[in-house]
Amino acid sequence: MSDCPPSPQLSEAAERRPPTAVASCPSSPAASPAPAVARDQLDHCNGQRNVYKFGATALCRPARFCDLIHVVRTERARVAALVVSAMDPTPAQLLRAVAFAAAGDASSALNVVDKLQAETLSIATATLRELHVKPVDDMEALIVGLWTPLRELLVGMSLLQEQTAPATDAVLAFGEQLTAALVARLLTQAGIDALYVDARDWLLTDETHGSANVLFDESRTKLRQQRTGWSPEVVPVITGSIGCTRNGRTTTLGRNGADYTATLVGAMLRADYVVIHTDTAGVMTADPDIVDRAVALSHLSHYEALELAMYSTRMFHARTMVPLIKSGVPMFIRNMMDPSGRGTYISAVGRTGTHETCTTSLEHLAIIEARTRILQDGSSRQANIGARVTKVLEALRIPVWLSIRGAHGQAISVVVPLDKEVQARAAIDTELSAEIASHEVDCVNSESPVTMLSIVTEDLSKVPHHRTRFFGSLADADIEVLAVGQGTSLRSLSCVIRGIDTKVAVRRVHDAFNVDCLVTNVVLLGCNHIALDVVHQLHKLQERYWSQHKARVNIVGFNPNCDDFLYDPKGFAYEELASCLEACRSTNAVMSASSANEPTPYAGAPSLTHLNELQDLAIPIVLDCSGQSNTQDLYSACIERGIHVVASNARSVCRLPSTLWRESTATTTRTESGRTFFMHTSTVGASLPIIDTLGNILRTGDRILGIDTSLSGSMNFVANEVMKGKKLSEAVGEVLCRGYCERDPREDFTGTDMVAKVVVLARALGVHLHESEVRVEPFIPHSVLDTIAWSHDMEVDDIVTGLEAYDEEFRERYYMPAVSESKRLCYVASINLAGSLSIEATIRPLLVSEDHPVYYTKDNEVAFGVSSVQYPNPLVLKGSGTGASASATGVLRDVLTILSRLSGNNVRA
Repeated sequence: MSDCPPSPQLSEAAERRPPTAVASCPSSPAASPAPAVARDQLDHCNGQRNVYKFGATALCRPARFCDLIHVVRTERARVAALVVSAMDPTPAQLLRAVAFAAAGDASSALNVVDKLQAETLSIATATLRELHVKPVDDMEALIVGLWTPLRELLVGMSLLQEQTAPATDAVLAFGEQLTAALVARLLTQAGIDALYVDARDWLLTDETHGSANVLFDESRTKLRQQRTGWSPEVVPVITGSIGCTRNGRTTTLGRNGADYTATLVGAMLRADYVVIHTDTAGVMTADPDIVDRAVALSHLSHYEALELAMYSTRMFHARTMVPLIKSGVPMFIRNMMDPSGRGTYISAVGRTGTHETCTTSLEHLAIIEARTRILQDGSSRQANIGARVTKVLEALRIPVWLSIRGAHGQAISVVVPLDKEVQARAAIDTELSAEIASHEVDCVNSESPVTMLSIVTEDLSKVPHHRTRFFGSLADADIEVLAVGQGTSLRSLSCVIRGIDTKVAVRRVHDAFNVDCLVTNVVLLGCNHIALDVVHQLHKLQERYWSQHKARVNIVGFNPNCDDFLYDPKGFAYEELASCLEACRSTNAVMSASSANEPTPYAGAPSLTHLNELQDLAIPIVLDCSGQSNTQDLYSACIERGIHVVASNARSVCRLPSTLWRESTATTTRTESGRTFFMHTSTVGASLPIIDTLGNILRTGDRILGIDTSLSGSMNFVANEVMKGKKLSEAVGEVLCRGYCERDPREDFTGTDMVAKVVVLARALGVHLHESEVRVEPFIPHSVLDTIAWSHDMEVDDIVTGLEAYDEEFRERYYMPAVSESKRLCYVASINLAGSLSIEATIRPLLVSEDHPVYYTKDNEVAFGVSSVQYPNPLVLKGSGTGASASATGVLRDVLTILSRLSGNNVRA
């Protein structure tokens, strides 16, 4: 329901405006437009004479006709006229009938009309029923009578077996006539006096059938003369999109021509507002079918709207804005189903200082390029090929959406409709055949399908960062730009991209201009404590992420169990995710079912279909907390698609091929284009910033000499418990119960997990180190572990029992010497880089004294000591390095790092 207050009914004399407000026309530049209304004062409810237009999609079923009648009844006092389009899908069906008739199939053509007639009668009857008014006795006769001339016309076309532009216009006009007549009759039956007005009685055009040009002065005179015969108590219902030549032949105005009719009526009758009713909330910042975050703009200038019409915003006819620009009449576009909604105002007032920017995409195009091989200077008399290409395309009336010329016309790229590519290229080849044969001009090249991507904003030329954000967002998505052009009005910027990149490009560019926060769409892999803690932290910290980082994390995929994967591009609620992951991890088993059988394909990984969908979303990230090591194919597939990867498991990282690594000290690996991040800082030290610190040291030019570190928080916990007097088996039981170990705890006991972390550290130092090159002494010997019957369903007590026989030997070997020598037992990795090109790495249980970097670790802490030329005494980092919470913090830090890097490429004004 509209929230507009009623306005008093005006007499004819009171409706007249002062001379300064007289509407002007395109041929009368000296006339003054109506004074512009300030943006914050625009309100169609204050209008006393508004023209209302109802679109085809807003008139597609009985409920929408009822909405129309409700709007007119509520706002009757300010309704100067209605303009209606043919109801959907009548135009498409009429074109089918034309095609049948032109093929000589009159029967099929008339069948189309029969179906349209039946559907129209059904809609009319249902509308009257919903309005609770009595049926119209002659409704069927009205509809049949309107269709009778159409039947005769189609039969005539079938006899001639030809489809001419004038005949097609004549057929399409019946859709407009029927809808307008039906609306007028329904309004009258609902108690609102209405008058059917055929626009052909006043709207004169030239003879350009299909896209006729309006003869404004003559049309205005005829409309104003006709208007004198309209009673103030009657609502005129005018057919949209059709006109008439001087000799009486029907013409149409082209796509969205009813909007053009409405603005012509508004300008000619000096309306206060033209109110357009459609099926969207207004002019959207992007196509909502592509960008689900698109919102309605609150305001546009006339010239911005004109620019949008030129760059294929399907909402506007190319000439819709011309009458409004000349007359100064504002337009208001609102949703038919929500007439009290915000909507979009379009007026003469500029829109500087706002961030809302429209992103448009014109698809199904081809780009054709011709260039000279022998460069000419500006004084050459040789006709430039740019002018010749343009001339030949104009002669064939092939639309050119974008034309880019090189200096002196020696090269030209043109963007044409895809269905005209072959014709255009052949014409250019013919025109330049002599030069191509003499090798003065390269062979003509073309590429298709391509898309013309554009942004439109009033202050494009005043804010240099707009261009940075436009091309930066495309670069971040690794989208190649084939051509660039800027509108002469300086309100638009366009580029040509490959058609396959359209969705990603529109979403990225739209978000760069219209989304105040960075929204990342994350696939969370792993059904374990770490994945659950990631969800808990995201839920708990979402407000802080918003306030501090302007970021929002949307989880679109996850593992409800170890073998399945769920995906929803709209995202899952954190509560739902937590509930599923809680149920998944509630088991007493020590190892997951798959850990004993690796390497096998990762059953819980997203499919290529899911990855293809994910790459279309804003800032896609695969966050792998699964602990799987056989993820090479998954990571490669992600990187190829521009999907960022955050890995939490060192084994999955160290086994990757060198093509996925950047051999340097930085904390990320990126694709060759430098746009897709592969983050893995949490694989070493979890939340402890070990790799970041190492990178910072090396970036200063310092040289690392050696590293002593205890990177296994689980084995440090066991060692600390043993030093407190516990038996080895008891300490192992405790660490398993706390969930500090890997999916297969043997990776911790044997040092395999530590080896992977050392390899990752080495690569961070720029040194290639294979796992087999690390000398390892297990924390618990293989001979002892082999006495245990390992299985995926074994429990903690099974392992504790299996280790009890080794308790005394372990105590005598490590605990007793440590106590006697006042040392502590730690599981230490040592990396020696004293040699210029060599690296030596060892891992072993070690009794350390107080001066050792890892001596003061407690519980499950890890310690990292690094010696360098600048730090002869080791620089030591110490803190929690294992457990679900620390690991979750580490991977989320990597996610925020990606968002920070990307936001740096989209600087806001």
